[in-house]
Amino acid sequence: MVNFALAKPQNAPAGQIAAPPYDPFELVASPPENVVNPEARATVLKLLQEGFSAKLRVRPPMTVKVSFTAGGEVQEVGQGEMDETDASPNRRHWVGRIGGFSITRIITDQAYDSVPPGPIPIRLEMARSDVLGPGMPSTMSAKIRTAPASLDGILVTCILISVHGSEAPNRDWPEAEYCVEARPAVPIDQRKLLRVYSPAPGMYVLYDYANSSEPGGRPSINQVRVAEAGKIVLQGSVSVNTATTEELNPALFTATNQMFTGGVGLVGPSYQIQSRGGVSSGPIHPVVIHATLTPEGRVIEAESLQTSDPALSQSALDLVKKSKYETTFNYGYPPQQEIFITVQ
Repeated sequence: MVNFALAKPQNAPAGQIAAPPYDPFELVASPPENVVNPEARATVLKLLQEGFSAKLRVRPPMTVKVSFTAGGEVQEVGQGEMDETDASPNRRHWVGRIGGFSITRIITDQAYDSVPPGPIPIRLEMARSDVLGPGMPSTMSAKIRTAPASLDGILVTCILISVHGSEAPNRDWPEAEYCVEARPAVPIDQRKLLRVYSPAPGMYVLYDYANSSEPGGRPSINQVRVAEAGKIVLQGSVSVNTATTEELNPALFTATNQMFTGGVGLVGPSYQIQSRGGVSSGPIHPVVIHATLTPEGRVIEAESLQTSDPALSQSALDLVKKSKYETTFNYGYPPQQEIFITVQ
């Protein structure tokens, strides 16, 4: 589940924090409405749950393949691939490649890697997590707002979720965003599609769908694009299918003596606010930094999601890169944590 730990600090009143700058991929352009009524809240959460269910309709044993191109100011860019077969909870096989990096991982009683333990490029982690994820957010005590919007002429409902809520006239910094298409003129099991996932202002994952060739012709995700700071940094084709006999070959789930243990698990995302320090005489202009962390909490790669003020973005990046953060351990092996740090 997504950890919504983001909140305004006590010493920064809401009126002193500037709104997120314009981003061409932000769909919320009208004042969101607070969802307070229990029946209305249940309806919104049902819409969100159905949107998530539609994204990966196939269940294990399944194979997910992503062929993508990635760019940006990160360590590994260019052509990439991610191929994962999920035979059961304790039998998974995945292959990832981008730039000069490649890995084969077998997960049974633990993770076995074809390469020595070390970081996994941020774009490869994104290609995997943005297609297989995100997970349904924890909404038990979350505040919810909604706004109608349009994506390529298609009407969607954008659902904004945060811990403490907001009265901002548009999307606010602490809110994660999920935009779901409702299609009333199609069969009931094809009506809800998650079209946009935005874990933080400035980063947008856009999903496209095609009718499946399987009986019933249900939609299936076939394209993914990721935009950061107004530019596409990852785009690729996706296939999600029931695993074939060849893909379930026991040899693919059997580690060899040459494989390594102790590799990082991909964990995320989490959220944190970090102060620049000092006293501001005017509005605070936050910058969200998207980063990955070592198991010890050191930054591996980092990129700014707001670049309208290059100097401000660079100073936020510099601060994050020299900082250390808390990480969480997951499933008994060291995590590579994805994190969104709001510097203000």
